Amino acid sequence: MSVIVNFMNRMPAQKFKTYQVRGEFVCLGTPEQVASFVGSKLVFMFDLDGTLVRTDKIYKDIWAEMLSKYNIFMDDKFYMQNIHGRNDKDISNRLGIPVDTAYKVDEFNKRISSIEILPGVKKFLQLLKLYAHPIAIVTNCERRNAEMILKTTDLFQYVDRLTIASECSAQKPSPIPYQTTANFFGVPNTQCVVFEDSRPGLTSAFGFGPKFRLYF
Repeated sequence: MSVIVNFMNRMPAQKFKTYQVRGEFVCLGTPEQVASFVGSKLVFMFDLDGTLVRTDKIYKDIWAEMLSKYNIFMDDKFYMQNIHGRNDKDISNRLGIPVDTAYKVDEFNKRISSIEILPGVKKFLQLLKLYAHPIAIVTNCERRNAEMILKTTDLFQYVDRLTIASECSAQKPSPIPYQTTANFFGVPNTQCVVFEDSRPGLTSAFGFGPKFRLYF
């Protein structure tokens, strides 16, 4: 994430001749300058698991337990190819087994205290807020899990929009979750920056076509 902070520092800041910060009062300039700033804002969209927080070990343990019931052995390669970044419906279709989403969510929340924020994430989100860029989470994660993660890590305070892919008309790797988020903010894809860490997520981002795509 330190790389991302450096990326953000290199971005041209929106500057106005009348911009001042005095106590709690901020002047952005003339109405024309404000309109120009709003029109050029970038919306930053983040995947959640693996991009902002480290959750792979929790998911690996839970999936190993679930798959063992079907005599399926899961190593790291199997996990990355068949589970990482995928929604439960996709996983079920790929493996030919039912997925107990409710059980997975319950087990995840029992272990949620072991979640770690990735280095540099909080500083970067604070920096985005300083520059008044909207922040969205776009995830294949279930809403209950996503909200618990954001509350436990104290990241919810930075989030302007939480898009749950399963609540859209299609999930990642479809671009629809990202397009839905852009529509919410009323901006074109060229005013969006997407951060992803999985193959389905990157496929979704490429289909959406944002200004920048960053992959970890």
